[in-house]
Amino acid sequence: MLRDVVIVGGGPAGLAAALVFGRSRKHVTVFDAGEPRNAASEHVHGYYSRDGIARTELRAVGREQLAEYPTVEVRDARVLSIDGLRVTSESGALEARAILLAAGLVDELPPLPGLAACWGKTVLHCPYCHAYECRDRRFGFLPRTADELEFALLLRGWTDDVIVFANGIAVDDATRRDYERANVRVDERRVTGVRADGNVLRAVEVEGGEVECDDLFVHPTQRQTPLVQSLGLRMFDENSVWIDEHGETSWPRIYAAGDLVTPIHGAILAAAAGTALAYKINTRLTKEMMRENR
Repeated sequence: MLRDVVIVGGGPAGLAAALVFGRSRKHVTVFDAGEPRNAASEHVHGYYSRDGIARTELRAVGREQLAEYPTVEVRDARVLSIDGLRVTSESGALEARAILLAAGLVDELPPLPGLAACWGKTVLHCPYCHAYECRDRRFGFLPRTADELEFALLLRGWTDDVIVFANGIAVDDATRRDYERANVRVDERRVTGVRADGNVLRAVEVEGGEVECDDLFVHPTQRQTPLVQSLGLRMFDENSVWIDEHGETSWPRIYAAGDLVTPIHGAILAAAAGTALAYKINTRLTKEMMRENR
């Protein structure tokens, strides 16, 4: 079966792109493996007209609206491999004129006892997504590298109480001066875990004691999904797939949008990226189809 576009990923980027293709009367199949990157978060914030909507409801509404377009199908199946423009999934194989990768990323949390249970609840990644709901509480920040230390200053926009758990990272004099001016504290000790009641953080455990904390911000290590890794695509850096000005990857007619191509993440940003890229892909496909009909 030949489809105009196969979309790998049923999150905001993939569903938004599928909507554009459906309204453009293109035949599109969306594959959703059912493993959303934001599965640990109950709600989506900062999404225009849908602020605070349940993550599952946003997905359900998107799918419900796609059902109105007869050329769009959504399959709850994992894509197993991509060979050229042939997509093999748990539900069979398809050929496509174009493939859009919108599979997001995989987050790997620091291997600290108790941390994973709090992920998406009181151990958080994005202040734009979560910080308003926990404003004026005691924030902690656990950086991975010295390059991330400045992030603590951003957190001060939501609370007066911020502590950085340096965890062995050297804090230079300039950063210390910035911290002092912003009233950001630093704990130099190694972090050994967190103490929590279920998914509610109570304290960050450090060598020789613990520090009470309500919400801990961390930047997990991110990697591409196994499927995307298997394609051997050119990369911008270790985390982001390279795309050209048309959204095309280093493999012809394979495109990518959303978290897997940019370090700036958010549901509404992914949806916007999927929409914008679908415009470009649809324009290319329509022109090609018109030429083929001559």
